[in-house]
Amino acid sequence: MIQYDRKRRVFLLLFSFYVFGISAGAVWLSAMGSTRQVQVTGWFDAWSAGFLEQLTPWFELYLSSLWRHLLLALLIWFCGTSLAGIPAIYGIIVLKGFMTGFTSGFLIGIKGFRGLLYAVSVIFPAELVRIPVLFSLAGIALSFAAMAHEGGNAVKSGLSRYCADFAPWVLFMFILSLAEALILPGIMRWMPGIVL
Repeated sequence: MIQYDRKRRVFLLLFSFYVFGISAGAVWLSAMGSTRQVQVTGWFDAWSAGFLEQLTPWFELYLSSLWRHLLLALLIWFCGTSLAGIPAIYGIIVLKGFMTGFTSGFLIGIKGFRGLLYAVSVIFPAELVRIPVLFSLAGIALSFAAMAHEGGNAVKSGLSRYCADFAPWVLFMFILSLAEALILPGIMRWMPGIVL
């Protein structure tokens, strides 16, 4: 029961940091000047048009997505090997929230209803899968970092357990990347009028 309460507190704290990041992203967007917003809008429109015109092979999209996910997992794993990495783990969560808040706020603020539709159909479904994975990896890393701080032989035996706990979530990232490569581009191409 104590272990359950501890995990629940960790996940609530992670969620709080994520929500803080979303809020910071939205505030940052509103603090941007109109010139910068026009530049970001131009960049997004150019990116969307380029994405829709060039048909990138799904395997390239898969490898790109997989690389990003595995790099993030490796960074979280590395941060979890020491007590000093704990602030970095929370920083990663805040940054992820910031990116979500900024992107969603930008789309809704600049594109209006079309941006809301895009965010609801592309960004939010992907985040609903990514965020639990990210929280799970961060929770495992935070638990191991706390155990490593206690020291002793538990760290040596715990390292293999740490890797074993991480492995299923990393394997899930292969599936997540495959879904992103196959499904999300199809949705984007299905509704080009919404994006542009």
